[in-house]
Amino acid sequence: MRDLVALNVYSFNIPYLNIIVDINPVTIITTWVIIIVIFILAKISVSRLSMVPTRAQAAAEGLYAWFDETLEESMGEAGRKFIPFITTLFIFVLFCNWSSLIPNVKSPTSDMNTCFALGVLVLIVSHGYAIRKKGLKKYLKSYFQPTPLLFFSNVISEISKVLSHSLRLFGNLFAGGLLIALVPILCVQLFKWWGVPLGILAMPLLNAFFGLFLGGVQALVFTLLAAAYINVISN
Repeated sequence: MRDLVALNVYSFNIPYLNIIVDINPVTIITTWVIIIVIFILAKISVSRLSMVPTRAQAAAEGLYAWFDETLEESMGEAGRKFIPFITTLFIFVLFCNWSSLIPNVKSPTSDMNTCFALGVLVLIVSHGYAIRKKGLKKYLKSYFQPTPLLFFSNVISEISKVLSHSLRLFGNLFAGGLLIALVPILCVQLFKWWGVPLGILAMPLLNAFFGLFLGGVQALVFTLLAAAYINVISN
């Protein structure tokens, strides 16, 4: 019997390029649900602003203030321009990571397509800002420095940054999920039949740890790397 998950994946070949692209409708649906949830929570948090903030307003203001301080320290005054983008990116990746805690829900960031799309998004924003700040001529000139012989090396370096940025997020989440799946097997191998209850008890604890704690850490790391990438490209 074919894997039911595999039946949800549609593949097509790009003509003339011989590139196979996989589209997972489950990832797309989950992503849109997360986007709608974030939009609703954002509207609620700012719908009734007051001098005595509610919990939702206090959480939103605290998150904004933290990113404001962090980006100003790392990027200077220019960092404030990217607070909406960086904050939104963090919240989206965080919710994607945490969605794995919901039973029978696969996190969108466990799909390499999502991670790669986020990496490409950071690439577009960072290089677009660099062109706007430096001008197209000065921007293109940077690829030929310190010598024109390094042009292809500089181009490959920028592409590798996108891949490493995407693969870091995907790999860490994949490793966490793999470890959770291996724990019951290891418990049975080490403790025989005593390992069955140990594995059952360990699963929710590990899932909460990797889902909540590491999911939050990976969202923060991905976001701060995006901010650092924008800062490096634009200077």
